[in-house]
Amino acid sequence: MKTITCIAVLCAVTTGAMAQDYDYVSVDGLSGWSEGATAHVAAVKITLAPKWKTYWRSPGANGIPPQFEWDSGTNVTGVTIDWPKPEVFHAGGARSIGYRDEVILPLLVTKGQGPATLSGTLRFGVCEDICVPVDMAITIPLTDTGPDADIIASMETGPRELRSNATCTMTPITGGFQVSMTARLPQQGRDEVTVMEVSNPNIWVSDSTTTRKGNTITSTADVISMTATPTMVDRSDMRLTVFGGDQMVEMRGCTAG
Repeated sequence: MKTITCIAVLCAVTTGAMAQDYDYVSVDGLSGWSEGATAHVAAVKITLAPKWKTYWRSPGANGIPPQFEWDSGTNVTGVTIDWPKPEVFHAGGARSIGYRDEVILPLLVTKGQGPATLSGTLRFGVCEDICVPVDMAITIPLTDTGPDADIIASMETGPRELRSNATCTMTPITGGFQVSMTARLPQQGRDEVTVMEVSNPNIWVSDSTTTRKGNTITSTADVISMTATPTMVDRSDMRLTVFGGDQMVEMRGCTAG
């Protein structure tokens, strides 16, 4: 089993669409295109050195969750990452979910009318034999350079969103609940992996175990409050993602099981 070591690195500012290069990772801001007066599609392009990887929004217990803070731009009111399909990695008995080589993260931006600039800090992990948490400042001018084929291609790999038919059973455990989320869903491919998520940042969700019986799949995970105050789990906030083969599907919300 590999020994994983973490070191912290503060990276210099990336401005405009220029890349700042490091030994193991470089980042570009892609200006993208406008979709009306108050909507814009931009992107962050992360290029990794050979054998290095970075992580999806829910990276697994062995990964480093990314945090993007867009707090210093001009005329920007909201940013949503349109996450492309990641890869499931297995190493040393542990699972993580992310990207290798290169990933383009599309950004769906809402803004006021007129010129706008997107600025903030990217905090994400990159790993090979060591894991490096990276802080990187970035500024992207939201100029309309026309539809970008690479951004569009990345958006097209995202999940197929299904109307949820899931049910959830919740069993109290120390600090929270064990949640089993069950849905009717045909087999998505070999070696299916499920991921359960909630949007509340004060709740930690463990890696899921996955079982299947015919066209029914069940994902089970521990959902634990990270604060001293017990946190209730909102069933409508539960998100289930299923990876199988080349497939990725998502359901949001569940009813009492």
